Amino acid sequence: MNRNLLVDFTHIYQPTKPIQQDFAHLDMSDMHSVKMYLSDESKRELRKRLARYPISGIHFIDSGDYHYVTEFFVERIHQPFSLILFDHHNDMQPSSLANITTCGSWALEVLLKNQFLVQLILIGTSQHHIDEIPVHSSKLITLSEEEICDGKLSEKLKKICHQVPFYISIDKDVLSQRYALTNWSQGHMRITTLYHFLDLIFQKEKVIGVDIAGEMDEDDGGSDYFKAKALNDRTNVALYRYLKQIGTKKS
Repeated sequence: MNRNLLVDFTHIYQPTKPIQQDFAHLDMSDMHSVKMYLSDESKRELRKRLARYPISGIHFIDSGDYHYVTEFFVERIHQPFSLILFDHHNDMQPSSLANITTCGSWALEVLLKNQFLVQLILIGTSQHHIDEIPVHSSKLITLSEEEICDGKLSEKLKKICHQVPFYISIDKDVLSQRYALTNWSQGHMRITTLYHFLDLIFQKEKVIGVDIAGEMDEDDGGSDYFKAKALNDRTNVALYRYLKQIGTKKS
């Protein structure tokens, strides 16, 4: 079975693209109650469908509206691990609906409920989004967009535990609009900065798997949708090839 996966809720991933021969394609477009939030029934169906595919590999998971898919990958890790999350937003806002997982609450659920999580390392989030995180946890390490720009990372990096493997999740909204166009507000990170972080991680750590969100939703893209899709497709190919290259070097 191909260990790389396209989790496709909106027909965003076209089978004819050059890298997609390396991926299994999981069509989720028939699922209901999945955009931005998940009902209990949808959670059960999502778990069932993802269970057929390994956690390892590189997974593209559609727009940030579906970033909660990461939670369903990492809940299958049954050993101590840390989650590295590149995201312009914190994704740690309590859900306004009881027992409903949303694209804005899933990381908080992982932080508070995943018994195997050692650390959640949030990278590239704006400081005001970090200030909005409603809990204080010794497991949470934040590297804000502002700290990255100022080069003030050494003390934070010293806090990272290197004794456990990592799972990496990337929302392309962490990148500047030069590299991606998403349906959420975006940061200003250059893709070379993201590559630098990925190099550091793969050089020193065991990586269980990687997922990438941040496509443009066609309903939100308007007249810029095809421009956004073309740019995001180029960045997806670049990220995939880079991850494949550094993963091959590590192995």
